[in-house]
Amino acid sequence: MKQTVFHTLGGVALACSFLLAPMSGAVAAPIIISADPGHDVCGNSSDPTWNCSPFSLLTSDNDIQLTVERGVPINGGTGEVYGKSVPDSSQIAVTGNHVFFNGSATRVYGASLYNSTDIASATGNHVTVSDAAAQITAQVHGGYAYSVDNASVTDNQVLIEAGTVSNPTGGLAESHNTSPATASNNTVSITGGTITNDINGGLVYSGNPATASDNTVSITGGTIGSSNIYGGMGSGSSAVHTASNNTVSIGPGVTIRPGGLLGIYGGFTTSGTSANNTLNLGQSGVAVTELNYFQNLNFTIPASLGNGEVMLSASTLAEIGNAVISIEIESGSTLKAGERIVLIDAHSGTLSGTPFPVVKSVTAGYNFEVDTYWLSLGYLVVKLTDVPSSAPTPTPTPTPTPTPTPTPSPGPGPSPTPTPSGSVFSDGDTLTGGGSYIAPSGSPGFCLGGGSASVNLSIDGVSYAISPGGENTCFEIFSAGSGRALILDSGSAEVSTSASGSPLLEARNGQLVVNNGNGKIRVTVDPVCTSTRVEILQGAVSAPSWMMSPMPASGCPADALTPAKGSFMISDGKLSCPPSALTIKGTWARLKVKQTQTLSASQQFFVVAGYAPAGWFQNNRLHSWETLDNPLLPLDSATETGSKTETLVDGLDVRGILGTELYAGIGTDVDEMMRNGRYCGVFRVAP
Repeated sequence: MKQTVFHTLGGVALACSFLLAPMSGAVAAPIIISADPGHDVCGNSSDPTWNCSPFSLLTSDNDIQLTVERGVPINGGTGEVYGKSVPDSSQIAVTGNHVFFNGSATRVYGASLYNSTDIASATGNHVTVSDAAAQITAQVHGGYAYSVDNASVTDNQVLIEAGTVSNPTGGLAESHNTSPATASNNTVSITGGTITNDINGGLVYSGNPATASDNTVSITGGTIGSSNIYGGMGSGSSAVHTASNNTVSIGPGVTIRPGGLLGIYGGFTTSGTSANNTLNLGQSGVAVTELNYFQNLNFTIPASLGNGEVMLSASTLAEIGNAVISIEIESGSTLKAGERIVLIDAHSGTLSGTPFPVVKSVTAGYNFEVDTYWLSLGYLVVKLTDVPSSAPTPTPTPTPTPTPTPTPSPGPGPSPTPTPSGSVFSDGDTLTGGGSYIAPSGSPGFCLGGGSASVNLSIDGVSYAISPGGENTCFEIFSAGSGRALILDSGSAEVSTSASGSPLLEARNGQLVVNNGNGKIRVTVDPVCTSTRVEILQGAVSAPSWMMSPMPASGCPADALTPAKGSFMISDGKLSCPPSALTIKGTWARLKVKQTQTLSASQQFFVVAGYAPAGWFQNNRLHSWETLDNPLLPLDSATETGSKTETLVDGLDVRGILGTELYAGIGTDVDEMMRNGRYCGVFRVAP
């Protein structure tokens, strides 16, 4: 802030009034650094060039405002900046100092206090980074306090609006040996810029019981990469710490680099108590390695999130034990009753614990319940049990009536007659009898009442014949490429068309079931799985393998994912994987694996399966599965060399093994195989 007349001394802009000897306790004048001083910068230095070394400092001054202007390097970009620095003295507090930093440096502190004989506190100190040219390569702290007695940091803040910043921490309190430490009400607020390394609202390090409470990390913009996020953290020695009432908020405007979030932690303690810590998540598709130390999980569901889509995935661990779940739905959402949201996908790692059974709904008219079926498979899924009766209703309600009504001149002659003829139905109509109907513009939905005769439907000139299979058979008409197509929301029906080149039906998950017309199918939506299955009645039509007939059983179908390195629990094998074939019909599976490696006389072929809720299993020479034991039994003996195909699963209902991973390997024994990495992940049965 340029509130006084400045002149330059030694390349550093100084406030003229500050060159006068200040009175003890006086508020220091603003300081502006407009060129590289060639050394570290301390705002309370008695050296007129603000040199931190030697530490001849005006330690009584607080409320220092220090600005490093755009692009100014501090000591060539390798220096450090302190609003106020107290290396060691009888002073016990640094308060109200502020650094506006837009240059380049390794470390920036709002204030720092080191006291080797007494208590130390840093309160109300701030760092603001607001320019794209700013670079802080090591760390930035709002306030730091070290003491041999009692260290505390309170109400300190780091605000990042632009630039590239590493390891922002609101406040750090560090105590020597067995002294206590406290970090409370410290904040890191990120609205822009690029952040690398860990982000920490409030951090305590002590060999004595310490407390990190009421600290906040709020991220509403910018780019995050290679970072752990801690609302509050208690660390050090074997002491029992408390980390409570800390909050991490991630909004919808944040860009997260692939692999950029390592872990999100509410109140992290190396040992001690973590209580009442909160995650506020307003963005879908967030991927982390670990989610832990939260007792409140608040999700704001974007309007764009569809049925079965994921808010957050954790590749290693998601701890949700006794967590209270709260959900808010953004305006404009088209989610319907019976549909599901995957709040947390931890199927590739571990979903630990069971959440509090009641789901709080912030948005009026929406109600949810935890779908407990998916918990054992590594998913935290909530099902919509109720939606507002009028939802979604756009505001204002669009009225597609042009004003004035166009009157072609010359007139078009005879009034056009729709072909086929029929009644134009309205969104939400229930058609209780046979007849011909025309789908109006927009995306209406309709139901066929129980006992309805066949209905002929015209959608953008394409004719469909629909025979309902019972009550509550409901459809939605949605955009598909250049036209519109049908989607079945509930119930079952036979659907046919003779129009070549038009989609007959699409499944809820977005997969195209029938690519061309001239076909007839029976389609069923499973009310448990909210998935669509298809039986081919007539013609050659295209569908995903798990939708093809016959359907020997009902239930949740599964499909095989193409194996990808890194997608398995054990992913560091070097073996070239044997090919595998997984056939799914309805919910029934047949799995074959072909062993193509030529085994030496001393090598054996091993096959194991990992199933997260139940553990590990081995396939023995009788081609049956049994609990993994030691030693691991080979599938083939040492004399069975060359290529051969083994059927590992035949006629198995996959509802019981969703999430199972199959591994194969060769070696003289399992230890030799693992030691040399001669194994690989073959496939995963995914829900």
